[in-house]
Amino acid sequence: MYKIKVGILIEQEDRLLLIKETNDRGEPKWNIVKGTFDEASDRDIFETAQRECHEEINASVELTGLLNVSIIAKDSGNVVQFNFLAHMISGEPKVSSSEFQKSLNENITAIKFFTKEELKELKPEEFMNSRAAVAVQDWLSGQRSDLGTIRSLN
Repeated sequence: MYKIKVGILIEQEDRLLLIKETNDRGEPKWNIVKGTFDEASDRDIFETAQRECHEEINASVELTGLLNVSIIAKDSGNVVQFNFLAHMISGEPKVSSSEFQKSLNENITAIKFFTKEELKELKPEEFMNSRAAVAVQDWLSGQRSDLGTIRSLN
């Protein structure tokens, strides 16, 4: 069985937005906005990406491209993660209240736009996981595909 996840790399003026989250060991780590497809409420993965941006950074985005697709083999089940490129169209990124985050099982403590130079200085261990680190490295390398690569068929 596969779990479907999305990541959203939000670009603004040649900078990239990252969120800082506390991991299970209580350590603060940088991450991309991300979440899990909910077949009960999301029409498709594009809607999942929009929802996650609202939930995690309180902003609306326009998806502009596909960065990459990762397949992760885990003991608890395999994961396919679609990482999208986006830019904000409304709202100012901000951390949600602790009560709201608790209801979503989140623990986001900061939001920051990084320059390419700042991103290059981050060490792999400063990221939440290898998926986030690889996504940032792919973004830095200029990797991207047309959003039309993914089609939603009825």
